[in-house]
Amino acid sequence: MDIKKWQKSNGEVRHYINDWLKICDGHADHYNTGNVSSASIFGGSISNSEYKRNLSSAKVWYDKDRIVHVDYAGDDYKDRIKGRIESVLQTLDDTETNMSQNVKKCEGLPESIAALSSCASKVDALQAEIALIEADLKKIIDDAYLQHLTYPTIQSACYHLKKTSTTVSRLIGELESHSKIKEEG
Repeated sequence: MDIKKWQKSNGEVRHYINDWLKICDGHADHYNTGNVSSASIFGGSISNSEYKRNLSSAKVWYDKDRIVHVDYAGDDYKDRIKGRIESVLQTLDDTETNMSQNVKKCEGLPESIAALSSCASKVDALQAEIALIEADLKKIIDDAYLQHLTYPTIQSACYHLKKTSTTVSRLIGELESHSKIKEEG
């Protein structure tokens, strides 16, 4: 909509709708002389003389309370023009309200996205640590097998088994603490 705001000397504010004819599915084409060559409104053609007599001087505006006024238009057209403009203004108001509600829904979204991104980074770090712990456990199992081959006596096997068991317990404790952090994140 092509709207121009104008304030009278008494403080009254008017919002003139300059493209009201277009909004009312109309047009007015002119010859180079300024005379009307063709005209229409509400999707239907009207005679040039009817346009000149009823619509050429029309002024459409709304006030601070969004009340639509149609000045200098023929009585046959005033109510229809006013109704169309009110409908368009209502649609604009509804659209603005919906947009405001959608903006409110999006408030806090950047913070939520940042928090999710931070959690994803923490999860990635924990997964990398779990992979290292799993590799350490595999190494311990392999070492235990080699120790069995290396230390065939019960006493030497028990010593190395105790040492390996302590290492495994430590790694399991670390894995559990990482799992708790992952669940909290």
